[in-house]
Amino acid sequence: VGHGQQNGTGNQRGEAAPFGTDRRVQRGERVVITKRGKPAVELVACPKQRRGGLDLKKLTADCRRLGIEQVPPDEARKLIAEFDDPAFSRRVLGLPDDY
Repeated sequence: VGHGQQNGTGNQRGEAAPFGTDRRVQRGERVVITKRGKPAVELVACPKQRRGGLDLKKLTADCRRLGIEQVPPDEARKLIAEFDDPAFSRRVLGLPDDY
């Protein structure tokens, strides 16, 4: 770590962060670092990355909420394939093919 850079375990002057700070943040706790008694930095965990594709649990819940009991399997497979196709997204959003 070069001069003026942080290494994730301390600050620019090489002082160590309180023990376990990184684990507390990873568990979802917000940690505020103060300077002269005033909040200077707030540490929060990064949002979890979604893997893409459809959230089938949410889709099922939404279908039930809308009164759609069951989508035929062939139609469901077709919809899933279309949602993963960038060309389909461009059509739905009204974007040109070369976007």
